[in-house]
Amino acid sequence: MNGSNNRLSGNALHHMMDGFSSFIVAHPPVQDILRWLVQEDGSGQSPLSNLFQHYSAGNQVDGERLKYLLPFFSLDLLNWISGITKEYAIEKMYSRKFVTSAIIHAIRSIAEKGITKPQQFVSPVLVVWNFTQRCNLACSHCYQNAGKQARDELNLKEKLLLIEQLADLKVPLIALSGGEPMLGPHFWTVLDHLGKRNFHVSVATNATLIDKRKAGRMAERGVDYVQVSLDSVHPAKHDAFRGKGCWKATVRGIRNLVAQDGVEVGIASTITRDNLDELEDLIRLSIDLGCDYFYTYNFIPVGRGRDMVEKDLSPEERERMFDICYKYFGQIDFGSTAPQMIRRCMELSGPEGRTLSSHLAAEMGGRFGKNFGMIFGGCGCGRVYCTVQPNGIVTPCVYMPIPVGDLRKQRFIDIWNTTECFEIFKDRDDRTGHCLTCDFKYHCGGCRARAYAYFGDYRASDPGCKFNEDLWHALNAHTVLHPAPDVHCNMD
Repeated sequence: MNGSNNRLSGNALHHMMDGFSSFIVAHPPVQDILRWLVQEDGSGQSPLSNLFQHYSAGNQVDGERLKYLLPFFSLDLLNWISGITKEYAIEKMYSRKFVTSAIIHAIRSIAEKGITKPQQFVSPVLVVWNFTQRCNLACSHCYQNAGKQARDELNLKEKLLLIEQLADLKVPLIALSGGEPMLGPHFWTVLDHLGKRNFHVSVATNATLIDKRKAGRMAERGVDYVQVSLDSVHPAKHDAFRGKGCWKATVRGIRNLVAQDGVEVGIASTITRDNLDELEDLIRLSIDLGCDYFYTYNFIPVGRGRDMVEKDLSPEERERMFDICYKYFGQIDFGSTAPQMIRRCMELSGPEGRTLSSHLAAEMGGRFGKNFGMIFGGCGCGRVYCTVQPNGIVTPCVYMPIPVGDLRKQRFIDIWNTTECFEIFKDRDDRTGHCLTCDFKYHCGGCRARAYAYFGDYRASDPGCKFNEDLWHALNAHTVLHPAPDVHCNMD
């Protein structure tokens, strides 16, 4: 099976609409309107964010009805064109801060850069901040090889300067990861400052340290989402590679988080050959615990994960993972760091059905989901997001240890705009193998970190895709990794 046999619908019409949209947006008056829509006032609100807020609330204030009559009609029309109901739009889109923040950031970028495929952004939609190298666990597949706190981690002044830079750039989403971010110096102080600057804040944690008091402190400080790592429904199996007693402590932490109003909670599982057979049980456990999301994390042989490369899924097994997740759409929201997930959803659902728009977005329906996926475009390293390491070194992705800049010497925006490999990541025509010719390259693009880990070449095809099964078998990847060079990007 190949990509040329999977054209979904109306390519000629879609190309015509893309060309028409690009033509319209290129006009200065339209660009001025887009800029006005996302222009923030002193409270950090924009006309578009206010519209989303009032629309989701079903504005019933008599004096406001006439004011919002035309904007509400415009959103209703957009929903109809997109093939989704008003109820669905409110529940899944306009009432969710991370979705509306991403939409607003996309419009800001379209006003400046025009419509591109996939969309290029004036600044990242998401910055993953590996807040500290310190961790209380020693998981066998840790990409960060975390353990002890590094001597050169950013001090508080440097951390606050980073927050101000990202706030000035209107970066909407910040994720604190690690190591275990709660063990990093100044964790609670940083949360306070992130909350004051109106970021959508998420924390990635093993949750073993989250008692009721700490869960409450997170809610009080405005944490929007907490993602918890859990890789088995069997305590002994989970503990075997994370540490004795971890499963029980993690589940207790999840329960404490779920009890907090205003905090969404998700379980993230790195799916390998060790736990693929219990994926449905993991999803059902997430539902039973009251979680809002379930994320499948792509196994990538980096960090300590290089020592368990034989556990990586084959392309056929990865397709099975996608199909299992799709089966539970509607019962819990999904995400995946495997960019092929959106392609599989499109195959299963058709042009009008449900899809996973990207690893940044929950399940969406209708043509809106397909278009949202085209904008955010699958693999987002160096284009939708990037990573800040504990010492201020910037890398394209948490799974791609390529230093591209140093925040102690450079401004964040200069790193974002001048990094050579970021330009390559944005250009889906600068690829080799099937990822160059695939019909889904603008929705998926293949995982650049997997290409880099296996071949030392971030232009290469992703060997985890079903269209690259011959590449997968040729690699003999279960026993051998191609050594990746230490630095592959221009830091000048």
